[in-house]
Amino acid sequence: MNTLRYCTVAVASALIALPALANHAAQELDEVIVSAPGDMTLKSTPHSVTVITRTDIEKASSSSLADLLSRQANMNLQSYFGTDKKTAIDMRGMGDTAGSNVLIMVDGVRRNEMDLSGADLSTMPLSQIERIEIVRGGGAVVYGNGAVAGVINIITKRGKSGEQSLTLEATRGSYGLKDNRLHATGSAGAFIGSINLSNMDTDGFRNNGGLRSDNASAELRFLPTGALDFLEVFARVATHYDEYGLPGPVSAADFNAGKRERRSTIFPNDKGVTNEKNYVLGFNADFAQAGQLKFQSSLRERINDYVIGYTPLLTYKEQESSIQSYSSNFLLQYDNDFRLFGMQEKITIGVDKLQGDYKRFEEGRYFPGLYRKAGEVYSSGSFGHLRVQPLDNLTLTGGYRQNQFSTHMNNEQYDCPAGCDYFVQSTQGGRWRNYGAEFGATWQPSDNWTLFASRTKHFRNPNVDELALAANDLRPQKGKTSEIGARYSPNKDLYISTTLFRMRNENEIYYDASAGLGVNRNYDIATMRKGLETEVRWKPFERLSLYGNVGYVFPRFEGTQADIPLVPRKTMSARIEWEALPDFVWSISGRYAGGSYDGNDFNNTLYNKLDSYTLVDTAVRYQFKKLELTAGINNLFNEVYTTRVYSQTFYPMPDRNGFVRLRLKF
Repeated sequence: MNTLRYCTVAVASALIALPALANHAAQELDEVIVSAPGDMTLKSTPHSVTVITRTDIEKASSSSLADLLSRQANMNLQSYFGTDKKTAIDMRGMGDTAGSNVLIMVDGVRRNEMDLSGADLSTMPLSQIERIEIVRGGGAVVYGNGAVAGVINIITKRGKSGEQSLTLEATRGSYGLKDNRLHATGSAGAFIGSINLSNMDTDGFRNNGGLRSDNASAELRFLPTGALDFLEVFARVATHYDEYGLPGPVSAADFNAGKRERRSTIFPNDKGVTNEKNYVLGFNADFAQAGQLKFQSSLRERINDYVIGYTPLLTYKEQESSIQSYSSNFLLQYDNDFRLFGMQEKITIGVDKLQGDYKRFEEGRYFPGLYRKAGEVYSSGSFGHLRVQPLDNLTLTGGYRQNQFSTHMNNEQYDCPAGCDYFVQSTQGGRWRNYGAEFGATWQPSDNWTLFASRTKHFRNPNVDELALAANDLRPQKGKTSEIGARYSPNKDLYISTTLFRMRNENEIYYDASAGLGVNRNYDIATMRKGLETEVRWKPFERLSLYGNVGYVFPRFEGTQADIPLVPRKTMSARIEWEALPDFVWSISGRYAGGSYDGNDFNNTLYNKLDSYTLVDTAVRYQFKKLELTAGINNLFNEVYTTRVYSQTFYPMPDRNGFVRLRLKF
């Protein structure tokens, strides 16, 4: 806690001193946050918020979404193989279950799977992204289940009326990296369309750690004129296909021996294939003073075939496992701004539904004696949110959600004598009613400052994977998060935000591997996470930009001296960008993650603490008319590190690697 005190004092001192740098009024805080209820601005959002713009994405040396997100405050990378596949982003110290406690949305559509795989970040190339909004500690009212640490909303590129554009991008790099992307937009009358295509192929750092990924998406929007000019109708379709290797972990001895041993694998033939399709249909209707109505319906189909523990004694099909999931989402939301008792107010009300089917086949499908898991998920919720401005510089917010959730998992066995079909052997599941709530306040004592505080009640229901191997009393987790913070922006060249938070969860769900055959269960004691995050963006000179953030989390099992596994207490990131010439930019960035404990060491006594690591990347970018050329080196000093360790088996991350990227804009 001394570190927390020192960081707090340092940040407070910096904030007190910075008004001397102010030159003119800021406008950064008027930026609208579409992920917040009622599309609030930074001035009225009572949570820690980070916005990554299209310009930020293009300037960053990151070539993947996971890497870009991991550079934000209190965001930590958890990766098995060093690619976006099988990768999760931990927010505020959720540890191994971050994939189920950090909600990831794409254009307002939930991307977290019904199982433990979380959101597949490999389906979202950076070239398709216009903007990313990170709302820490918020989202429980509008988004519901799983918005525990917060929400990451990815907003894709949109075409504009009367405009046509084409962007071509090609990247070549280490480990056989080939990455080609296309983005095109156009319009004809009331119709506006966009297309995104990408193909990525890499051998990966590990032997059998390769990934090939193909993505295609298209959107068509209809903006009629005349009597229907209040309406916007849209349809989106996206497909994803990938093939990837599963090299597994290495021993502690191999991890510390050298590069060849770290790259090695004893599973050279284990692999997986993913096929995914997404469909979205909806409309937005603006009735002026009568309010705005939003409808969105989505359908998702995902099939993931894989082989783990390959043997040459059987064909691939005979030992192939498969996860098949089908889900549909429905959202209807109404917003309205109005004045009541002389105060500006905004109300948001809505209903949503989720329905999904899930099947998991283990080592083959239609052979007598084989088992499968078959489950269903149903969720329905209703929510309301109110924003009130009793004073021009004071905003009060409050919201409430009620959610009904039911799920069950059948353990089934294939039996031919009984009719060559799967027959139920046992069933597990449950039906729960959960509640979410948010209350907050923001105050602007001046044009430069925003002070905020909030209290959020959130929940997470067990997913179908957890029910497949669960303790008999597995139940939802519930928790509360409190935040207090400040944002300071005296002008467009300086922005500072700092937040203190406290999160307490009861019945937190985890995987207990301590008793031989592990099961999913709830912690017997509450978990507590306290900490802070601070972000700074500063442009002291016309050609020099500085970015930095510091995160600290104290992740404890309440009433004990043990940290939650796989959670580094300290994380930091910084980037310097220098425009040496009008068309030539050089950047250098660093990312630090402190030491943490083995994923199976809940008492912090079984194994040595994992080492901290520091990564340094650098890149140069040259712009000539419509052409942009970027060359960079990642992990410049060849740091040896890992983000996941279980019972002293390590998943090594890539060493030094480079890339060259060419981008053409028309």
